[in-house]
Amino acid sequence: MFLLDALLAFAPLLMIFYLIIMRRMSADLAGVISWVFCVALACLYFDTALSTALAASLSGVIASLPIAFALSNGMLLVIVMVHTGAMSRIAVLMKTIAPQDRSAQLLVLCCGVGITLSTLGAGPLAILPAIFVALGYPPSLAILLPCAGYTGSCIYALLGT
Repeated sequence: MFLLDALLAFAPLLMIFYLIIMRRMSADLAGVISWVFCVALACLYFDTALSTALAASLSGVIASLPIAFALSNGMLLVIVMVHTGAMSRIAVLMKTIAPQDRSAQLLVLCCGVGITLSTLGAGPLAILPAIFVALGYPPSLAILLPCAGYTGSCIYALLGT
């Protein structure tokens, strides 16, 4: 019984992965569908009152607001950088430093720029993918590379604070 409970508790996350990866659904729509599934699962299987499930959902929304604001500011920064031409200047600089060596570009951006952005309070996961796309990386790889380098940048950024 415990194993079934654990699997069902994990089911909303599996549903999000399935909807986004296999069905190629937008993250917004997949999130709403998974939230409805999660509330229904909590009420029907785990015998949670609807008011409790909705209150927990509201609590989660409120708790995630600082992260949402940080990512929104990162996206605003990317938009400003694109419109002012700073993004193309960064791409030209990176191609000048390491024209053919993509591993050097990765290390400089994820470790150097990522650590600096983390220390300044900006979200490297919101800013670095746009820089990787400007360098010619495919969008899926441009998202994965900063995620892989983010752990190290978090650790080193925390040393400076």
